[in-house]
Amino acid sequence: MAENQRAGFDLAIFEKHTLTAAYIDRHFTRVPPKIVIEIDVGVESETLNQDEIIQFRTRKLLKGGVEKMIRIFSLSQMVMIAEKDKDWVLFDWNRLVEVLENITFNIGDYLKKEGIEINGSAFSS
Repeated sequence: MAENQRAGFDLAIFEKHTLTAAYIDRHFTRVPPKIVIEIDVGVESETLNQDEIIQFRTRKLLKGGVEKMIRIFSLSQMVMIAEKDKDWVLFDWNRLVEVLENITFNIGDYLKKEGIEINGSAFSS
């Protein structure tokens, strides 16, 4: 990834043949992850609102080589999936989310199984 495209991620999935030992150190990697999963938005801007920040950062990552961006929004209980050259989709987090072929998760089901209830913006068990 170009210097101006480096960023920290909540979870990044790399292909082993892409992220070789030459690219691993204690700093940001110079190769893009295959998939990025982000939970909520922790960035503020004086000029952009949250939706604009999400769109800007997602486009930048896809342009920089990320194949799939999965964003989880806890307040609205929604998931957004953005992939290069595809329409972005936004849906309720009670649906199955495919990370990779045969690797999925369902946040709503997981929280129910763990006895965690969502009340507005608060989690309780």
